[in-house]
Amino acid sequence: MAGTEIVFRRDAGPGGVVYALPGSNERALAVLRAAFPGAEVTSGPTAQGGTPRAWLVSVPPNAPALPPAA
Repeated sequence: MAGTEIVFRRDAGPGGVVYALPGSNERALAVLRAAFPGAEVTSGPTAQGGTPRAWLVSVPPNAPALPPAA
């Protein structure tokens, strides 16, 4: 995933999918949260000052993707 580009899938498949994002990519995190409301979001280790270095977005198996907001 380069920059803020995100590839959406209509079906996350039988094992689900996990997106890993840099902690600085708040825009991509917001898009994934909107597209997959049932996803579990966790933060990775934090940098100095408490900012997450990474986000993990775990999408449940067979979760339908909502269209991205315009």
